[in-house]
This record gives sequence, structure tokens and C-alpha cells, in this order.
Amino acid sequence: MSHLILVVDDQSSMRELARVSLVRLGYRVVTAEDGPTAIRLCETTEDFALILLDFAMPVMSGAEMLGRIRQTRPAIRALVSSGNVERDLLRQFEGIPISGYIQKPYSVRQLASKIKQILESQLVN
Repeated sequence: MSHLILVVDDQSSMRELARVSLVRLGYRVVTAEDGPTAIRLCETTEDFALILLDFAMPVMSGAEMLGRIRQTRPAIRALVSSGNVERDLLRQFEGIPISGYIQKPYSVRQLASKIKQILESQLVN
């Protein structure tokens, strides 16, 4: 059975690119366009192996969304994507464990490598 990944991005083109890429890599994928939708999905779906989330979204930031998800799913792995500089972005996640970061725009190869690395590793702060 393949891993189930939740892709959260407010840009439909990025959501679709990630979804298609991940499905081609053999993953099962569910998408959400904003934080509140992602939170609801995490409350009703127990088998997400990883969340690929955009940092900057209009309804709720990626950090706020992940902080809320971590209240009920503390061990879920999270890969943050953004066009921002990594060190600046990671300050926003202070106290909220993430598993990794990937700079936008990313290639399918970069995404595949990062997800494989995360799924084979332990949760990090």
C-alpha cells in the first residue's frame, strides 16, 4: 500500500503539479486549497503519512495550520514549501516541528527525493 499525502496550497496550479507528480511516483494524494480544509481533512483521515504545505496562504498561514493540526496529530510529518528564504520561513515555525523544507519552484526529482528522505526519517524540530 502506498503512502497517503495531503497537499495544501492555495494556488491550484501548484496543487495540481504536486498531485500529478506524487501520483506518478506511486503515492495516493488528497488536496486542500487552504488551512481550514486541511485541518478538517486531518480530523477525519487518520492515515496521512505526510503533509506537503505551502507556507503563505491567504486564509491561514502554513505555520498556523500546522500548529492546529499538531494539537491532534503531533507526529504527522510536514514538508513546507515556499518561495521565501528558508531561514526566514523557519522562524515562523518556531515551536512547531517540521520534517523538511523545499524551495519553490521545485522539480519532480527534488520533491521525490525530499519526500522519500522524510518518510524514511524521524520527525525533527
